[in-house]
Amino acid sequence: MKRILLPTALLLSATLVATHNDDAKPPGWKPPSEERSWTMTNSFGAGYRRDRQRLIEPTYIAYLDNFNSAYMKYQMEFNWERLLLKLSADYGWLINGDLSFKGLLAPFQSPQQNFGTFQMASGYTVDVQPAIGARIKFWKFDCNRSSLSFIPALGYTYTHFNAAPRGRKTSTPAGLTGFTALEFTRPIQQDWYGPYAEGRIAFAWKERIRFDVFYQYTHLNFRQTFSQSVSNYYLAGPGAIDTSTIRVSSKGKTLRTQLGGADISYRSPCHWQIGTHFEGSATWSNTSNSIVRIVRDFFLPSSSHTQTAYNENLSAHWTRYLINIYGSYWF
Repeated sequence: MKRILLPTALLLSATLVATHNDDAKPPGWKPPSEERSWTMTNSFGAGYRRDRQRLIEPTYIAYLDNFNSAYMKYQMEFNWERLLLKLSADYGWLINGDLSFKGLLAPFQSPQQNFGTFQMASGYTVDVQPAIGARIKFWKFDCNRSSLSFIPALGYTYTHFNAAPRGRKTSTPAGLTGFTALEFTRPIQQDWYGPYAEGRIAFAWKERIRFDVFYQYTHLNFRQTFSQSVSNYYLAGPGAIDTSTIRVSSKGKTLRTQLGGADISYRSPCHWQIGTHFEGSATWSNTSNSIVRIVRDFFLPSSSHTQTAYNENLSAHWTRYLINIYGSYWF
């Protein structure tokens, strides 16, 4: 009898152990050493952007106000262990905008003439930002499902800004009879580019709700070009009739940008994510300079043709605010 019961007991014990182990390994289970340690997230979003600029030189003052744009954004983010690689790009369409312009464009010594406000005929913006960073988790809780992290990063930013003022404006200096007509013959084109450093504090609750705040400091280079057509018609006094083509080329290498913002998102276990992003920035420089080239044809008081070029200091200030809503898929 004992010889029969002993094999039966051993067989029953092995069956129970096997059943217990099968229950402990659900379908799709892998040993820890075989688990994937990287993720990739692709995001697409749409949003609103507002820009304001102040460009001040001795011979002109340009205020670019109320530049409202709608834009689309794509972002790719790759995480492997602590390493973070990110690439973002967006394209914006100008909805509307104003340009207030004052300048010394008459052939006589006079205060700057106010040409009023130009409306924008068209415009667009392009932004590209690659970056590399590292995620440092310094607080974990809720069975490691929630965490607080610091993410330092280094990157490079490039922005192209294009705006085309529409129409022709006139102005008459005080005490003179006649007027000066001004028209932009080429759009205002700007390039802002340079390296930046970013610090981000990221909070994740149960790996679902995420809230980030971040700060960027950027060392920028700046390029700008635009062209104008100017016509002077003054018959009284000394009298002058002439037409000019003015081309302004500006450069700067010591611009600074401070940028701050926040992200909040919900991440689903089904590999999709939805969130919103907000940021605001300020850029300034007092040490940029411009090369002004003027080709002028005189008809009164005598017929002549001149070409001149000179340098001017430029003070630039640019503020920007934007918000977007995005959806992501991660795998």
